[in-house]
Amino acid sequence: MPDASEDIEYRGFKLSTVQQGGEWLVTIWPTRVEQPLPGWSDTPVMAASKDAALALARQKVDRVVVADR
Repeated sequence: MPDASEDIEYRGFKLSTVQQGGEWLVTIWPTRVEQPLPGWSDTPVMAASKDAALALARQKVDRVVVADR
Protein backbone atom coordinates (compact mmCIF):
# COMPACT_ATOMS: atom_id res chain seq x y z
CA MET A 1 0.00 0.00 0.00
CA PRO A 2 1.48 3.43 -0.93
CA ASP A 3 2.30 6.04 1.69
CA ALA A 4 -0.41 8.59 2.33
CA SER A 5 -0.18 12.13 1.01
CA GLU A 6 0.67 14.73 3.61
CA ASP A 7 1.54 18.37 4.23
CA ILE A 8 4.72 19.19 6.13
CA GLU A 9 5.82 22.62 7.30
CA TYR A 10 9.53 23.30 6.81
CA ARG A 11 11.23 26.64 7.52
CA GLY A 12 8.06 28.60 6.85
CA PHE A 13 7.06 26.69 3.74
CA LYS A 14 4.38 24.04 3.23
CA LEU A 15 5.61 20.93 1.44
CA SER A 16 2.64 19.01 0.05
CA THR A 17 3.33 15.44 -1.02
CA VAL A 18 1.25 13.32 -3.37
CA GLN A 19 1.98 10.09 -5.19
CA GLN A 20 1.30 10.20 -8.91
CA GLY A 21 1.95 7.09 -10.90
CA GLY A 22 5.26 5.68 -9.75
CA GLU A 23 6.66 9.00 -8.57
CA TRP A 24 6.22 11.34 -5.63
CA LEU A 25 5.51 15.02 -6.23
CA VAL A 26 6.13 17.77 -3.69
CA THR A 27 4.77 21.28 -4.18
CA ILE A 28 6.26 24.12 -2.13
CA TRP A 29 4.33 27.14 -0.86
CA PRO A 30 5.18 29.85 1.70
CA THR A 31 3.09 29.75 4.88
CA ARG A 32 3.80 33.33 5.97
CA VAL A 33 3.35 36.60 4.13
CA GLU A 34 6.97 37.64 4.71
CA GLN A 35 8.34 34.48 3.10
CA PRO A 36 9.53 34.86 -0.49
CA LEU A 37 7.44 33.22 -3.21
CA PRO A 38 10.03 31.51 -5.38
CA GLY A 39 9.31 31.38 -9.08
CA TRP A 40 9.54 27.59 -9.00
CA SER A 41 6.97 27.14 -6.22
CA ASP A 42 4.26 26.06 -8.66
CA THR A 43 6.58 23.46 -10.23
CA PRO A 44 6.57 20.26 -8.17
CA VAL A 45 9.71 18.39 -7.16
CA MET A 46 9.56 14.81 -8.46
CA ALA A 47 11.40 11.69 -7.31
CA ALA A 48 10.91 7.93 -7.18
CA SER A 49 10.47 7.89 -3.40
CA LYS A 50 8.67 10.18 -0.98
CA ASP A 51 11.81 10.64 1.12
CA ALA A 52 13.88 11.59 -1.93
CA ALA A 53 11.26 14.09 -3.12
CA LEU A 54 11.06 15.68 0.33
CA ALA A 55 14.86 15.89 0.53
CA LEU A 56 15.00 17.72 -2.83
CA ALA A 57 12.20 20.07 -1.76
CA ARG A 58 13.99 20.86 1.52
CA GLN A 59 17.17 21.66 -0.43
CA LYS A 60 15.23 24.13 -2.60
CA VAL A 61 13.75 25.79 0.48
CA ASP A 62 17.18 25.97 2.13
CA ARG A 63 18.59 27.79 -0.92
CA VAL A 64 15.74 30.32 -0.83
CA VAL A 65 16.06 30.93 2.91
CA VAL A 66 19.84 31.44 2.64
CA ALA A 67 19.49 33.73 -0.42
CA ASP A 68 16.86 35.82 1.37
CA ARG A 69 19.16 36.70 4.28
